[in-house]
Amino acid sequence: MILPEGKLAQVHPPVTLDASGYHHYEYVNYYLGTLVTDFVISADITWNTVGSTSGCGFVLRSDGNQEALNQYVAIITRVASGHFLFGTMSKGEVVTGRDIYARYRDKSFDWSNDSTNRLTIVGRGNRFWVYTNGTLIGEVDPSAPPPSPALPPEPEKPHPNADPAAMAAYQAQKAEYDLIVQQMKADYAARQRAFNSAETVFERGFVAMVALSESGRSTVCTFENAWLFLIDN
Repeated sequence: MILPEGKLAQVHPPVTLDASGYHHYEYVNYYLGTLVTDFVISADITWNTVGSTSGCGFVLRSDGNQEALNQYVAIITRVASGHFLFGTMSKGEVVTGRDIYARYRDKSFDWSNDSTNRLTIVGRGNRFWVYTNGTLIGEVDPSAPPPSPALPPEPEKPHPNADPAAMAAYQAQKAEYDLIVQQMKADYAARQRAFNSAETVFERGFVAMVALSESGRSTVCTFENAWLFLIDN
């Protein structure tokens, strides 16, 4: 990746973050006095995580308001052989996001525990370009509405002449399916309402390294060779 015109703002010393607790995160930046608009941030990340949305990455353009954070969160996770998650947080709540299958584009992405991947984010205006191990894996518009949920397949209905036990099992499965779909649609409607009333464009703010724990078990993220580059407008 060729850097645009600008200046190196900081080189961060190696640091390890350990987050535990349900949906708990730890973050650090020894240079919080630096506010960014357009930027490149990068680090080699070694992880040991448990949980589908537990991961390691960056907080971007944060306003630092601990009571009601406005910021972007960009993390890599070990789920399904390696994904990248981007969340837009408005007043402390995630109102929209993007899920990118990292290993689909970056065959060198290593999802196993205690492995190291390099995460690089380029932010210019209202667009973010995501690189893992030097490979561009996607572009993110943080103001895009939440995607429609991928509904699970319906249980297969047995033949009309099937025995009563099979029909009873189907009816139980169908009732469970209907409840799941109803909840997913309700959750999606709630996210849409939250999104429609939320601010999603943050032009300037702090950056930091972050470790996010989903399930309560420890998430350990070690950041090395981390740096921040400010792009000239």
